[in-house]
Amino acid sequence: MRRAPCTESRKRAIIATATGCGVFQRLQEVANMYMQRIFLYPHPEKIAEVRALLVERAKARQASGIRVALTELIAGSDTPQFTVSTLFDDLAAFEAFRKRDQSDADFQKFVAKIASLIRKPTAFDLLEVLVPMPS
Repeated sequence: MRRAPCTESRKRAIIATATGCGVFQRLQEVANMYMQRIFLYPHPEKIAEVRALLVERAKARQASGIRVALTELIAGSDTPQFTVSTLFDDLAAFEAFRKRDQSDADFQKFVAKIASLIRKPTAFDLLEVLVPMPS
């Protein structure tokens, strides 16, 4: 199945709920969003240091208006693991964010520091949010 190209017209979709008779009960506007997740795998003896760096970075980004969350995997086969999740309104915002980070010397120093504390390469994915969590 091919996905439609990302255009502004895809940004918002209208969802209609139909009753049994085919009459539309209500209309609800749903906004498509995108979430980037970055997975970091610290050396076991470096967990506290990585956690402190990531918490500081996440709080600073939140203070600047970026919608970011930090989670820690507490049980599972990949522990220890941290996940940094960042929410974007559209793919253009995601791309602008990445370009800004790539040209930011402070961010590059942060990446180099984190790289010295992890046991395997950082992984990432980009998800399209189909149904957001309720507020």
